[in-house]
Amino acid sequence: MLRTILSLLCCIPLMAGAPAHAQYPDKPVRIIVPFGAGGGADAAARVLARGLQNDFGRTVLVENRPGGNTVIGANAAAKSAADGYTLLFTSGSTVSVLPHIMKSLPFDPRKDLVPVGKVAKLPFLLLVQESLGVNTLQEFVAKAKAAPGQFTYASAGSGTGAHLGFELLKKDAKIEVTHVPYKTTSEALPDLLSGRVTSMMADPATAQRALERGTVKVIAVTTKERTATFPKVSSIAEQGYSDFDVEIWFGVFVPKGTPEPVMARLNQSLTTFMRSNEGKAEYATLGYTPDPTTGKDLEDLVQRESVLWSSLAKTGALKIE
Repeated sequence: MLRTILSLLCCIPLMAGAPAHAQYPDKPVRIIVPFGAGGGADAAARVLARGLQNDFGRTVLVENRPGGNTVIGANAAAKSAADGYTLLFTSGSTVSVLPHIMKSLPFDPRKDLVPVGKVAKLPFLLLVQESLGVNTLQEFVAKAKAAPGQFTYASAGSGTGAHLGFELLKKDAKIEVTHVPYKTTSEALPDLLSGRVTSMMADPATAQRALERGTVKVIAVTTKERTATFPKVSSIAEQGYSDFDVEIWFGVFVPKGTPEPVMARLNQSLTTFMRSNEGKAEYATLGYTPDPTTGKDLEDLVQRESVLWSSLAKTGALKIE
């Protein structure tokens, strides 16, 4: 009997010292989205949240924290506890671009955030006001060249994918179109519909909403391949700019110091969901293509993009406005 009691007592310290992440997750998980509610990023994050929630058996909440060119939300995530209960759902605009366009940041995107894995990718669509009277990219470029600086384009903020894509188009097409940054895509869209701005690059879901409300046209897709959502819309590459190929991706990041087993569990869960029929179907309705990767693969992608956007930033095209 005494030997049995001593054996049990010896086990107590081992049990007490078990890592907190051994049963991860054992409480609700929060996903911070540094973009506004109602946009493509928000919709994609909510689909992922449902997938993770079904796998974890725990509540997964989405918290929109837009503003500051994604700095507000990303900073909140970076400074959260490194325990896997706060995730950041964002794009390259946060981790590949911010370091090159903002002189002072409250966090280091490359050091304070660690990639868990990419989730999905999608093209942008070039939307223009019907009042411009153009049906193709060539016609838009011709009119823009005839009235340099008089056309405008909207985005959800400096450094976002729509901003970057349009600046690359301006560079390749040698046109002057004035950037009008907004806080969110949802704020920008009404001004495009009303004609306050003349053009905009938007995700497929936003483009579909715009078309349903009328007054706009889709004249090009930014990836080299056409998108299944708008199969009749030709690409920018098809319309004379053969090297143009811009897509936006979203991935999951966690604060530096998050335990490796927790990151592995997160990657396993998101990869399983993105490869499932349910995940593919839900993302297809948003115009996304599931593209789950490892954290290392996502880190390599961020590095490649960082080199590209650094060179563009040096031209002054990506300045904060």
